[in-house]
Parts: sequence; structure tokens; C-alpha cells
Amino acid sequence: MGLQLSREGQHIQDLLADYGRSYENERARSRSKTIPTGSETVLLVEYEQELRTAVRDFLRSTGYTVLEASNGMEALQICQGCQGRIDLLLTDYITPGLSGPRLGTLAMKQQPNLRIICMSGYADRVTHVPDSCKTITSCRSLSAFPC
Repeated sequence: MGLQLSREGQHIQDLLADYGRSYENERARSRSKTIPTGSETVLLVEYEQELRTAVRDFLRSTGYTVLEASNGMEALQICQGCQGRIDLLLTDYITPGLSGPRLGTLAMKQQPNLRIICMSGYADRVTHVPDSCKTITSCRSLSAFPC
């Protein structure tokens, strides 16, 4: 003879079964969500080495070719010396020497089809964003692109 459950016991068993089904459904949904991939070339400009490395590694893991620079002048040299096409300039808005938008304006002279994203963790310091720049502020998770 099997174990008899009280009404409360049956209710708890039903709740646990529902929880189990919900958990499995959520796991299946999260497995089906994929991070977009690409094959374009991105010029990443970020003066903080640790952040630049994290963004570079993430972009490379999703298929992008990444060129990297620690400042605007270095980025312009890369644009000038690049034999191929650079598809995207992903730059910090606030960089030593050249601002991200100014860098974008100068880089477009060497790479006319260049798209530009200026990012910043300091949205309160961003005073003007040219129409040529898309802006990401305070992005908390690389896997959350777009923010």
C-alpha cells in the first residue's frame, strides 16, 4: 500500500511539481537564447586595459575580428594602416586626447563606411553626441547587448 498524503501534503507535492516544470521550462528558454554573432571587423578603443580586454574577448568569442587601441591617436593610426575594411568603431566617449565623437569624425575620413558606437559609464559627463554616433550608456552586462 502506497504512502497516503494529507491535503496539505498533496498541495506541497503539487507546488513542487509545478516548480519543477517551471524550472525546466526556464532552462529550455535560456538554452534557446543565443548571443548574436558576426564576422565584421571592429576597432575597439578603450583606455582601461581590463575593460578593453573583456570587451575584446567577448567580441572575438562571438566571431568578430577585433582591432584594439588604447587611445584615439592609436586608433587613427590603425585606421590609416588598415588594408581592409573596418566596419565598426566601438569607442569610449571619454578618452585621453580625442573624444570618442571627434575620433569618429576623423576615422570616417579614412573609413567612409564606418559605423560608430560611443559608449560611456559616465552618462552625466556626455554633453553632445553627433548624429553619426550611436551611444550606449551604463551597460552593465556584455551579454545584454544591446543595452
